[in-house]
Amino acid sequence: MPATQLWLAAFAQALADEVLQPLAGMNAIEKQLVEAIPRIHARLAKELPSTERRGGLAQLMRMPTAMAEAQVQDALVGLKGVAQNGQKILGGYLMACIAMARQRSRRLDDPKGHKFPGSWTLEAPEDLLGLMPTRAIRYSPGQKLGSYTLLRLLGADGAGECWKATRTGPENTDLQAGAHGGDDEELEGTPPVTVRVILKESVVERVRLAKTSLRELADAEMGAGMARLHRVKFAEHGALLVWDYVEGVPFHGGQALWELPDGRLDAPRLARWIRRTAQALVPLHSLPAPQAHGGLCPASIHFNQSDGKWRIRVLDIGWAAIDIERHLRLDSQLAMRRLVRALKHHGAWRPLYASPLLAKGQSNQPADDIFALGLIWYQGVMGSWELAAPVSLNWLDRALDRGLSSGHGRILSRCLSPDISRRFTNASELVEELLVLETEKEDRG
Repeated sequence: MPATQLWLAAFAQALADEVLQPLAGMNAIEKQLVEAIPRIHARLAKELPSTERRGGLAQLMRMPTAMAEAQVQDALVGLKGVAQNGQKILGGYLMACIAMARQRSRRLDDPKGHKFPGSWTLEAPEDLLGLMPTRAIRYSPGQKLGSYTLLRLLGADGAGECWKATRTGPENTDLQAGAHGGDDEELEGTPPVTVRVILKESVVERVRLAKTSLRELADAEMGAGMARLHRVKFAEHGALLVWDYVEGVPFHGGQALWELPDGRLDAPRLARWIRRTAQALVPLHSLPAPQAHGGLCPASIHFNQSDGKWRIRVLDIGWAAIDIERHLRLDSQLAMRRLVRALKHHGAWRPLYASPLLAKGQSNQPADDIFALGLIWYQGVMGSWELAAPVSLNWLDRALDRGLSSGHGRILSRCLSPDISRRFTNASELVEELLVLETEKEDRG
C-alpha cells in the first residue's frame, strides 16, 4: 500500500475512534482534541514507522489538491464503524489538515508549502497537533458565503475558519453557506480576499463590541505594508471580517534572508527587515487616535513577493487584538499546554509576544507592538522562534557573538524593556533610530 494510503488509513481511523463525535457537532474541539492527541499520536506511531509518518504526509502536501482529495476518499471507504455522514465529516477534516500543513510549512524557497520541512519530526503529539484544526470544518471550497465564494482554507481554530475567497456577487450579509459556485465568475478586476468567519458566539459578541473601531480601521489609509481591513459584517450565524489577501511566507519562514550558509547571522539585514515591519505599523500608530495591532507574532507578518522582491505585509489588523484575548484565556488553562506548545512552534501563539501589561489586560497601545516586534527580532537574532522575552541582559553576549552590533543591541534592549516608559512610544520612533544606524554604517562605507 502506498505511503499516503497507509498514513491516511491510520490517521483517519484514529480520528474516527477518538474525536468523530465532537467533530460531528460542527463546533470548536480544542479541549477534546488536546485530550485525545496523545492517543491519536500513539496509534500512528504504533502502526507506522517514523519515516512513513513523515513520508505519507509529505507526499500528500506535494500532490495537487484534487489528487490528495481522491486519496482521502479512497482511505475513508475502508474505515470501520463510520457511516457515510461521518466519512464526509472526516474527509473535510483530513483535507483541512493537509491545507494547514501547507500553510505552516511555507518558506522562501517553497512559498506554496508543498515541501515537508526537514525540521518537522512528528515524533511528539504536539508536532501533530500543530497541523490540525481545532474545530470541525463547516465550509468547503466552492461554497458561497454571503457575497463571497470560498477558494482555499487557510486555517481553523476555536473562533472560526479563515479562507482565501473571491467576491462573486453584490453585498450580502447572509453568512449561511449557499450552493457551490458552479459557473459563477469573479467580479471583473476583483482581487482575492481573506475572509475570517467568526463562529464562536462569545467571540462574535466581542467583535460586535469592537465594531465601531473596526469600521474606523477599515476606513483608514494604512499604506502598502498593511493588509487592509475591508469590511465587518454580522448575521444570525456569526460575523465576517474581510482583508486584502496576501500570498506570502510568515516571518519565521524568511530566515534564509538573514541566516548565512555557514550558520552565522547577517544581523544588519535582519535589522532592516525589522525596520520595514515597523514602517508598516507607522500609519496605524499615527492615526488621530493611535491604534495598536495588539497581537503581533511571526505568523501575522508575511514576506510577500512583488516585482521579484520580497516585501513586508502585516496581517490581522483589527482581529489580532481580539484574538489575543482568547489566547490569553487558553494560556491560563493547564489542560491547554500542548496546544500552546504546538502554536509556539509555528510562531502563532500571540501571548508569547505580549508585553507584561498587555498580558495582564492592562494595556493595548503602540508601545506594546514595539515589545512584540522586539521579541520577534530577539528570536531571529538568537535563532529560535520559541524563546520568551529575556528577563536579564545575559543574552547580549551571545547576540554580539552572533553578529549583533552594540548599537542594535541597545535599540533591541529598549524594545524588550518591561518598563513601558523605556520603550519606544511607537513605530515611528523605532524606525528613526534604526535608520540612524543604517545611515552611519553607509557613511563609514
